[in-house]
Amino acid sequence: MKITVQEIDDNKKLLVVTVPAQEVTNQIKKGYSSIAYRGQVDPDDARSAKEIALEKLGHEAMQKVLNDLVMNYAIPFALAQEKIRIIGRPLFSLGEMAQEDLDFTFTAEVVLRPSLVLTSYDPVAIVIPKLEVTEQEVDAQVAEIAKNITTQETDTSHDEVCKGDIADLALKTTSGEETLLALTTQSRPYQTGAALMPEDFENEIIGMKVGETKTFDFGWPGYTFGEDGEPIMEVYTTVVTVNRLLKEVVSTVDDDWVNENVPDCATVSDLRRRIEEETLKQKAIEYRHYKNYLCVRELAQRLSGSIPEVVYASARVDMQNSLDAQLQQQGVTREQFLEQKHMSEQQLMADMDKQMHDQLYQQFSLDSLAAHLGLEVEDKDCDEFFAAAAPGQEAQVRTEFETSGRMFSIEENILRLKANDWLSEHAIISIKD
Repeated sequence: MKITVQEIDDNKKLLVVTVPAQEVTNQIKKGYSSIAYRGQVDPDDARSAKEIALEKLGHEAMQKVLNDLVMNYAIPFALAQEKIRIIGRPLFSLGEMAQEDLDFTFTAEVVLRPSLVLTSYDPVAIVIPKLEVTEQEVDAQVAEIAKNITTQETDTSHDEVCKGDIADLALKTTSGEETLLALTTQSRPYQTGAALMPEDFENEIIGMKVGETKTFDFGWPGYTFGEDGEPIMEVYTTVVTVNRLLKEVVSTVDDDWVNENVPDCATVSDLRRRIEEETLKQKAIEYRHYKNYLCVRELAQRLSGSIPEVVYASARVDMQNSLDAQLQQQGVTREQFLEQKHMSEQQLMADMDKQMHDQLYQQFSLDSLAAHLGLEVEDKDCDEFFAAAAPGQEAQVRTEFETSGRMFSIEENILRLKANDWLSEHAIISIKD
């Protein structure tokens, strides 16, 4: 890959990238296959992927896809080769179209990641709460466990079925001469108001008294459909007796209950000890992240100089594009998102600007610390990063990043993590009472 770099100003560079014909051809073939067989399991043996793709998109749209594909493939390798760190996405332009068996040249205008310094590299001082699990937290989890394992007992507070009651019903349901086994039983708990049965069935049950028997018809959607596409209702006859009313009772957590309901725990003390240990493990992970956050937030206040506006602008576009992509994936419009959050477009932009400002200051302060400490990325650092990011698939994911030229950006993140860990290890920490 041939690359020439031109300096536009202190904050921008222009890369002129020429991609060799073989790499262009490989990416174009991938593009055709991706478009042609998207959503298909088997290829069409009668036609080539190129023919199908062109039929789906047309020549003009397909050519744009191919141009973007080759440029987005090549730019990470170009940036890594020239060791250029950027903010946001490159601004591409081209004077020719990507074609098989031909070199392809394009230009990419990039915004440079600024190299800023700190006013001091001394340890930071933070105040953090004590890492502990309180008795109240354990009590709450024991209560939650008990609430999720309830028993049902006879409710004698009233004798008429009300909406929301759980009634123990005896049922015998038929359709013509055929008995419907799924709704024929001597005893089945049924909760009214839970939309478990059709409305006409529900209306008949509400108001019945304990011991009462009633025969009535109700409709149920069948498996055949009418001209309007809606299922045709089938009519069933049922004989219902209310055996009793039920109420859910939260269990009393004692040794016998724990021994019967909680695996590998024989007593309440065993249960509480397990809850405390598991909660402490989870809190320790959160505690480390929180400590790292407090440290880098403190470090960011030492960043010297200002961040150029062009850097803010590039990061702002990147953040907005990322949000729009997330919303599109969720099938939510920007307007719907704002309505859900009860905020205006101006408030959203203000929040994003604040978030972006904090992120940039923290990132650049860690970059400065890493440079000051002379930190380097070792192979074991990469192994640890991918093991944490993709447990069980770390080798495959790492290979994907290496073959796509994106390891350069991963190494940048690893350097920041190492700098943040060093910062936390050397911090002056006070425990909040």
